[in-house]
Amino acid sequence: MSHLAEPSTAPVGAVGPPRFTKRTGLALVVALVALTLTLTAQADEFAGALQHLQALRSVVQAGLPYAEHQRRVLDAKPVVDRYLARADNSFKPQAVRQAMELYVAAIGTWSTSFSATLDAGIIGPVAQYCPIAGSFLTDTVQWIKYDRETRWGISDREVTDAMNGAVRDMVPILWACAADFVSDAEGQPRVARQWPTAQRPLANKGYPKRK
Repeated sequence: MSHLAEPSTAPVGAVGPPRFTKRTGLALVVALVALTLTLTAQADEFAGALQHLQALRSVVQAGLPYAEHQRRVLDAKPVVDRYLARADNSFKPQAVRQAMELYVAAIGTWSTSFSATLDAGIIGPVAQYCPIAGSFLTDTVQWIKYDRETRWGISDREVTDAMNGAVRDMVPILWACAADFVSDAEGQPRVARQWPTAQRPLANKGYPKRK
């Protein structure tokens, strides 16, 4: 009697399960450790960036002088930039970036008079992330020009002071927009706000209307 081997039931060309050696196992462990360290570092950097933004959100209500507020913004920026350099483009990193850019824009706005044209570093974030502030400034300036043209006795100095005041009045609006993005980064709902409307700083000074 001949003894014939049973035919194989495995499909032709089938590949067996991978064989894990000590080398491949070590490589897998190293990769997992590296991934864990990366995710931990990103989480720590996010927490540090968010902490600085939360501190800025708190101190803007304290009436700090310009120099102190500027120092705090400059302290926060490198921490936020370091986080953003490693972060992806998902919702929370975007919120962190937008909040930081608005706090920087607020500093620039605070130190800028209307006669010294707002530069692109301010106009860009305002237009993109806080259009309500841009509308406030544009409409207020239009009212100032209108009242200058339709009333007697308004001096150039008063117009300049009113323009500069309109620019400074943008700062709290920028802070409010920045705070909204901090809430986004926290995953919390935004605070309901009553946004300011355009002002007429020259309308109530008693100047008679032109006939």
